[in-house]
Amino acid sequence: MIETVYYIPKHEISDKQCREGMVVEPKAIASLIRSARRPILITGGKLLEDENLVRYAVKFHKKGIPIVATGASSKPLVENGVKPIFVSRTLHYLTQYMLDESWKGFDGKGGYDLILFMGFTPAYLSRMLSALKHFSNVVTVSIDEFYQPNAKFSLTDFALIVRDELCIGCGNCVIVCPYNAIECQSIVKNGRRLTVDVRFCKDCEYVFCADSCPYDAIEFRKGGEIYYKALDVILNNL
Repeated sequence: MIETVYYIPKHEISDKQCREGMVVEPKAIASLIRSARRPILITGGKLLEDENLVRYAVKFHKKGIPIVATGASSKPLVENGVKPIFVSRTLHYLTQYMLDESWKGFDGKGGYDLILFMGFTPAYLSRMLSALKHFSNVVTVSIDEFYQPNAKFSLTDFALIVRDELCIGCGNCVIVCPYNAIECQSIVKNGRRLTVDVRFCKDCEYVFCADSCPYDAIEFRKGGEIYYKALDVILNNL
């Protein structure tokens, strides 16, 4: 079945704790990486449990992003042909690495200004990101599956799914959306289809659009497959 996936950049009350706009969609993460002076990826121990994360770390490395591995995450990376530029056992070693002369960019003239985090348990990553708030010269970006309020930017883990084959363009969802985030557009031969403006979709408490659809064409989905698709969007836009 054909589905259109819309990643919702703002979705939880906790967003307000760290200023509006800190939760962003995958294309915005890709834009941050492209515009960064020197991006770097730090990987966590979940790579030992999730082969998908290993594959994605390899893909980021092939895009020219160097990797710092924490814990034992270096093992699956090395087995897949990726040699981390540094292996850090603890947060203490990582912050020290950032402070000393080893934390250099490709040209050797300073540290990395954008740090991506992937493969961590939420509690551990939260503590690490909290410590890194004191480094004013870097931007922290969580591309893990779960929202991280301590990151400067965190990948949204929520998406609105439109099942194109089931949608007949009845317009019920357009009428009930309190944020005017959905509209129907006419297309040749196939009636109308939905388009969603993610800038206005708020993942409202009552999920008006999904509840109003008599054809089961709209669904909110979180984590799992949606998360890996988000990583694909990031990589495809680098």
